[in-house]
Parts: sequence; structure tokens; C-alpha cells
Amino acid sequence: MFRWTTIAILALTAVVTPEHGSTAVRVAAAAPVSLHPSITFVGGSADQRRTVLDAADRFAAAHLPLPDLEVRIRDGKDSCGGDMGRFVSTPTPTIDLCFDREFLALHELAHAWERFNVTDATRAEFVVFSLADAWTGDEIPHGHRGVERAADSIAFGLLSTPLAGSASCDRMLVGFELLTGEAPLRAGPPCERQ
Repeated sequence: MFRWTTIAILALTAVVTPEHGSTAVRVAAAAPVSLHPSITFVGGSADQRRTVLDAADRFAAAHLPLPDLEVRIRDGKDSCGGDMGRFVSTPTPTIDLCFDREFLALHELAHAWERFNVTDATRAEFVVFSLADAWTGDEIPHGHRGVERAADSIAFGLLSTPLAGSASCDRMLVGFELLTGEAPLRAGPPCERQ
């Protein structure tokens, strides 16, 4: 598995951002999407930043390039507009995380990956496959949006922990392949049967 610490020493630097009084960690990259994107952190503990970097490692190992990102680790859902996380693609791709679990980090990174790598034709195919009401839209309930189901499928396909076997789990992993053209990143059976 790719490790961020194996990048040249000069690629990892710490920067203090005076307006937030926090440490920002930047991993240098030159391309708009890359298997080794630049990730700048605002806030968060070392463990929370490690969770995000480990999630980004999973994308690299699955050959899923990400854009350069700013990741703001916040305190509580109120800091994320009532959500547990949020991805905004412009002007700078930014992820707000208000919960420090692997699945959420993978889910929000999946939004960034999707925005810069998935075609409209694949989006339309995934809406039909996932039985979503539409790809996105404010009038569509959150859980009925294809974009949310896609982010869940990517996160399920990249999770480092085993999943309980179910039809839903298996369907998520098929969705992963539909979106990425790659097999899910798993060391054993994709979903353990219990």
C-alpha cells in the first residue's frame, strides 16, 4: 500500500495558519488530479489527520486519483451545516469533516474523486443501477441522490475493515466497479458472511 511518508522528505511540511491557529500539513503534488494529491489540513488532531491520509492511501492503492484538497476538521455537526461532512468543489476543492471515522473520510474523498473523474454517462448509468431518484438536486432527499449512493459505494469498496455480508453490501461493491472500472480494494472476500 502506498504510504504518504514514503514521498520525498521535502513533500511533507507543516504550516501554521495564523487565522485559525492550527497546523496545516501539505503533501506536494503538481497535477490537478493525482494518486498523490496535495492535502492541506486546517484543524484536527494528528489522529484525525492520519485517518484522512490513510483514506487517501486507499484511493491511491485503488488507482483512483484525487484533486488537490483542503480538509477542514471541525468540531461537531453544527460546524458542517448540520451534516457530518461536506465536499465543495469550487473555488478550491474542500472537505469539511465533523466526524473522524474512516467511512466518513472515504465518503467525502469519494465525492472529490467523483467530481473530477466520473463522466455524465456513468452518472446516468449509476442512477439507474442504484435506483436513485436523480444524480443530485436540492429537491431530492439526501439518501435518494445518486451522488450520495455513489460516495457510499466508493467508501464501501475502500474500507479497510471487513463488512458484514448482505445483499446491500454486495450491491455497493458492484456499484464501486461500475463507477471506477476497478475491483473493490479488499484483502479477502469483499463482504464477510456472518
